[in-house]
Amino acid sequence: MDAIDFLKHIHNEIGLVDLILFDPPYSQRQSEDKYGGITNVYTTPGYVKDIFTQMVRMLSHRGRIIKLGYNSTRHSDCLELVDIELLNFGGNRNDVILSIWEKTSISFDEFEGEEE
Repeated sequence: MDAIDFLKHIHNEIGLVDLILFDPPYSQRQSEDKYGGITNVYTTPGYVKDIFTQMVRMLSHRGRIIKLGYNSTRHSDCLELVDIELLNFGGNRNDVILSIWEKTSISFDEFEGEEE
């Protein structure tokens, strides 16, 4: 299932959440090996930003997103960096950046039809 469709489904089913883990495949090979050819989320321009927009919409105030990846990019003005760690797996495996983001403000864009 597409990530954005999945997030919308979860949001419709349970509403707001306190914690989201974001750990997508980071290469086409990894996508194909793990998920049967679903495209790498970073190959479509703007797609990760769209995913984060949906995650912020469904995140409760002070809720957190744990992001694993090779960058610590902030994808929303509503999120503040709480912590950042470098995970070293040793050998020939790439290090992974773990960043924890907290929703600290609510924007009118997050809720359709509601005003600030």
